[in-house]
Amino acid sequence: FDNGKSFSAGGYAIFLASELFESVDCFCFDFFKTKPKNYEDIPSGVFHELMLNPSTVILDVRTSGENQSGKIRNSKNLDIMSRDFKLKINELPKDKTYLVYCRSGNRSAQACEIMAEMGFKKLKNLSGGIMRWPFELV
Repeated sequence: FDNGKSFSAGGYAIFLASELFESVDCFCFDFFKTKPKNYEDIPSGVFHELMLNPSTVILDVRTSGENQSGKIRNSKNLDIMSRDFKLKINELPKDKTYLVYCRSGNRSAQACEIMAEMGFKKLKNLSGGIMRWPFELV
């Protein structure tokens, strides 16, 4: 075992461990890599501009209670926590652009991921959620 990595007989386990780590390090830690997003995080100004486009649909994925406390004009409330969220999403046309928001941007990012898995392509998530919305609420 003299390949420059071997040690005395007592170091044999260290030799085997070093060989093992060299052989698996190329694929063992892929779970640390982030997967690409299938949606775009956008700031409130861009979100506001895109709202004016008639081919966009604004989705509020908060609870109905949160929605009643104030919402973005013309938004449709589909609570991501509801049991039938995917069923309701599946009824939506896939050719539209979807502007998705929640309170902080986390649930809407999850909703965008779900929608992307269901075949939706044009997904925009409001960065920071409605907490960073400087425009009118109704």
